Amino acid sequence: MKQFIAIVGVALLAACGTTPRIEAPPALFVDAPFGSEPDEVRHLDLFALSPAMNDFLVREMPRYTRRDGPARGLYEALRTRLRIDYDATTTRVAAQTFDLHTGNCLSLVILTAALARPLDVAVGYRYVPQVRTWTRTGDVLFENGHVNIELSPRATVAGNGIVPPLIVDFVPAEAIDAQPARMLDDRTIEAMFRNNRAAEVLVAGDPRTAYWWARSAIKTDPGFRAAYNTLAVVYLRAEQPALAGQVLRYALTQVPDDPRLLRNLAIALDHQGLTDEASRVRMQLAALDTYQPFRLLDEGKLAYARGDAAAAMKLYRKELRHLPYSAELHYAIAVASAQLGDERGARRHLDAAMQLSLNVHDRDLYAGKLEKLRALEMQ
Repeated sequence: MKQFIAIVGVALLAACGTTPRIEAPPALFVDAPFGSEPDEVRHLDLFALSPAMNDFLVREMPRYTRRDGPARGLYEALRTRLRIDYDATTTRVAAQTFDLHTGNCLSLVILTAALARPLDVAVGYRYVPQVRTWTRTGDVLFENGHVNIELSPRATVAGNGIVPPLIVDFVPAEAIDAQPARMLDDRTIEAMFRNNRAAEVLVAGDPRTAYWWARSAIKTDPGFRAAYNTLAVVYLRAEQPALAGQVLRYALTQVPDDPRLLRNLAIALDHQGLTDEASRVRMQLAALDTYQPFRLLDEGKLAYARGDAAAAMKLYRKELRHLPYSAELHYAIAVASAQLGDERGARRHLDAAMQLSLNVHDRDLYAGKLEKLRALEMQ
């Protein structure tokens, strides 16, 4: 079976904000093979306002704030005027998200916070652990967590009591409000950004820059454990499995049963020829009885290829319990539904695939297929 490497994307594995942050051991970082630190990493400014953003605040925001107040006004401006389109391919700083009108959930959080500061609107960063999914690119798996932001006027008491904060999110509010959330600080948000950029440039084939992004994520917030896993994967891609193992062993002292760390440690040990130790790690992993992302989906695709759409659908339904937000899975269900004569189910899951797609290209692709399906139904 193909061996996958797991990277954690926008996912919080850090302890609560009140836990003291212990600096990472310097021995985890070996800079020499990766050249000098790029300027984009060294001089990062997530919340910097561009001239276009300043112009927006001066020329357009007043009509929203006069009508609705600063917090509600910013919320309405983001919703009705800026209309940021969801695209998970690149995590962007505030100015880039504003200019391109696209970004992932973390990009939206950063843009919102940048615009809130001049308006004297209080912000709170929220990590929502229940909203997460797995995606994959080539032989790399991503566990994608979810963050959003809440806006509150500085004076929160209204005539009828306390004014609740407004949540800005790509996910509909009714699906988010009932979910528990953990509050984050600026430091962790910046570490998340740096970790995301490390994963993105690594997949794009640039381990040198990925190293510096991952290194800086750990330096920014040593308690953000996802970045240790990313750094280990960078070392693996750079053919430095011993260094990867060193990073993973350190991270496992903090979270001994983390399946992502264990899975990658087994790979690092294999690359060093330490097969017996790798086998012991895999036994430990098996004892945890952890979910194996995409296994049921891939088995379902094999069943479908054999001509057994019904068997494929059973496997897809089981996988859906684990991957409710996977566009790839919903598309597979749509294809199997069409084969089984369930046109309504095919249309519903194709629409879900379109809504959950991670970039504009895939969204347009699924939208085109959905239109063709609707056209066939009308004939």
